[in-house]
Amino acid sequence: MKTKSTLLATALAVATGALVLAPTAQAVQSPTGTINFNGRVVANSCVITVTGGSASAAGGAATGNVTLPTVYTTDLSTAGSVAGATPFSIALTGCDSSFTSAQTLWTPGGNLSATGGRLKNTSGSNVDVQLLNGSGTAMDLSKATAAAQGSQSVSFSSGSATLNYTAQYYASVAATAGAVNTSTQFTVIYQ
Repeated sequence: MKTKSTLLATALAVATGALVLAPTAQAVQSPTGTINFNGRVVANSCVITVTGGSASAAGGAATGNVTLPTVYTTDLSTAGSVAGATPFSIALTGCDSSFTSAQTLWTPGGNLSATGGRLKNTSGSNVDVQLLNGSGTAMDLSKATAAAQGSQSVSFSSGSATLNYTAQYYASVAATAGAVNTSTQFTVIYQ
């Protein structure tokens, strides 16, 4: 019994000594820094007018209607065919003088096609609506930012700017006859 007590006491002494002799952890400090937050508050944004709609109140929501022309199924007989290019615009007027440029961020929600970032036709007929930016480049509305979508940035002149776009039919496969209906929401991003 005396041997067990001696062994236990020896083990405790060695463990305590190891703890006493162990180096203490030193906190390492890294350089500190400063973050500055800047912004601005403006009295109003702009009056927005979309082709086929009426002007919004300053800072209010705008609605427009873009009517694409009637086309034939033969115009859209193969996947990837396009037809009926129709220009439309979002005009910004009466804008705050501190604004230098604007872009449009498209948010189609449930109207986004399964591929290609186009607007899904809610009425069938195997046809999507594809949006093109002011340079005529197809936009991908599935992307999260205006720049990634391909939305152009336009400069303001005397508190006004116009964002030009084109909408066109896009055959996801050979088109069938029928109505084409879709919609998208948008947000104007001011710089």
